Amino acid sequence: MIKDTFKFGRVIKQGKLTYRFIVEQKLLIQLIVLIFNGNMVLPSRIKRFNKFLDIYNKKAIKGKILVKPIEFVIPKNEPSLRNAWLSGFTDSEGCFSITIRKTTGFSIRFILSQKHEENLTLLSKLILLLNVGQIENHYKKDNFSYIVSGLKNCSKIIESNYFEQFPLKTNKKNSYILWKELYTNLLNKDHLNPLLRTDLIKKSKLINFNK
Repeated sequence: MIKDTFKFGRVIKQGKLTYRFIVEQKLLIQLIVLIFNGNMVLPSRIKRFNKFLDIYNKKAIKGKILVKPIEFVIPKNEPSLRNAWLSGFTDSEGCFSITIRKTTGFSIRFILSQKHEENLTLLSKLILLLNVGQIENHYKKDNFSYIVSGLKNCSKIIESNYFEQFPLKTNKKNSYILWKELYTNLLNKDHLNPLLRTDLIKKSKLINFNK
């Protein structure tokens, strides 16, 4: 999708479910730099981009093709429900999860995880943005998760209509649709019906299934 949108670059497969979009020509890299410069949000990504820009500028004035160095622009963006940033972040780092047990219990969660303590401030802002959720330590060191759990709390994600206004682009879109469908089933207490619960359990296991 990125390659089709930009009309340049190439895509290579790196693993069973992993692909990488690659741009190598100096002038096209310049375009990528201009797109990202000043428009990033995550502190760790901004730091990495700044280092990349420093290397780019050193190479910009060398070789057969010469281009002007680009000055780093300090980003001023904040997460907002009025743009697609959170949708893109969810495509990359998000997870919609429902576990329905064979008894009457269940859990429903929306999770966004990120490495590095420096990103904690941004994750914490999501609590204020969506008016719900909490930050928890991930089982991996220096990893943290923004978590919304329970029907009442997850209803705020759904009722915001954010993912309808800014649709997900990856397989997460199908995950969200099924997650929302099962949310309604749980809200209607369909899981308490033994005849329906078996089918709901099967569907819940398909939420993050990658074809």
